[in-house]
Amino acid sequence: MQWHLICKDKWLASLSQTLFQLGTLIGSLLFGMSSDRFGRRKPMLCAVILQIVTGVAAAYAPSYGLFTFIRLLIGMSVGGTMVIGFVIMMEYRQQDG
Repeated sequence: MQWHLICKDKWLASLSQTLFQLGTLIGSLLFGMSSDRFGRRKPMLCAVILQIVTGVAAAYAPSYGLFTFIRLLIGMSVGGTMVIGFVIMMEYRQQDG
């Protein structure tokens, strides 16, 4: 509503969601590779901090372009936390059983 994404500009709302999903893909790849190289803890911490900072920043984004870029970064952090969290849980499960 803030940027009047109705009628002819309705596609911009879908673009924001598409870039979020693209960010999730990119974040899964980047954070997955970095967690293999540097261990799980540091990349997971970076992904969580990025998610907190960008989540707050998205709430105060003054323009649609900046909001969309921040959504891309949020998607990257979500992809990172999902991939690293899943791997941590599977490794923990292996040690347990």
